[in-house]
Amino acid sequence: MKAESKKIEEICKACGGADKQCDQDVTGPNGTTVVGSGGSDDLTPAAIGFPASCYAVTVPGGGPSCIGDRSVDTLAELVECVDCVSEFKVDCIDAARVPSLAPYPPECNGATPTPARRGRKSYIGYWTKPLRGSLMNGPCERRS
Repeated sequence: MKAESKKIEEICKACGGADKQCDQDVTGPNGTTVVGSGGSDDLTPAAIGFPASCYAVTVPGGGPSCIGDRSVDTLAELVECVDCVSEFKVDCIDAARVPSLAPYPPECNGATPTPARRGRKSYIGYWTKPLRGSLMNGPCERRS
């Protein structure tokens, strides 16, 4: 849980505006919550280059459903979306690598996240890489 909190805090520090905190509370996939500042100075997902909505996937084994039909309007929602999609991908890849241990989860069948596109570049891998490398060494460091 401490690592999850630290990851969230680092993303909020990089993209959270002058106060270096996310404005809203962020809840990680394991239930860890980092309390927001209540401010209004976060970079918006659009300013960072994040897609307008999360992928409509569900984490296998009774896990959460990613946002899907809701828009991603805040930094907190961006972090929660990326965590959810990352967990989905990890669980589906794990199941595919060891098919003799358990059947492939039905949530993974045909539910591959569709890449967001900006120009000709695909951002599916970019936004689901470990966040430390993608947000903090990318879009969030371009702010003034």
